[in-house]
Amino acid sequence: MALVEVVPGPNTAEATIVRAMDFARAIGKTPVRLARQEYGFIANRILFIAIQEAMHLVQGGYISVEDCDLAVRNALGWPMGPFQLSDLVGLDVVEAILDEGLHQTGDQRWEAVELLRDLVARGRLGNKTGAGFTTPSA
Repeated sequence: MALVEVVPGPNTAEATIVRAMDFARAIGKTPVRLARQEYGFIANRILFIAIQEAMHLVQGGYISVEDCDLAVRNALGWPMGPFQLSDLVGLDVVEAILDEGLHQTGDQRWEAVELLRDLVARGRLGNKTGAGFTTPSA
């Protein structure tokens, strides 16, 4: 991954932040600096809300899992769609990240959709169990 998110703590010296940014560049990475720590930092916070929105669209009957993944890959240039990625990460892990986001932020957008909760409750955790959104049989 090319990105390095530099997140200073409340007592982090400016020189330490500068050194971290310089080090990331020196090893060929692209650093970005957050003003303060936030749940999910930048990339993962945006990623998991996008995954959650994709699940809302499928749960609402607006699009199939397959077509959603196809649309995201082709329109947004993602290497894999949100459902294929969720299966790779593990649906139990996705659920836990969303639950923690809800707990940390209090924002209802993080509450996992029933579609995800149902798969996890049935032990369909994605690639690791051979059954999930894009791996339909256990």
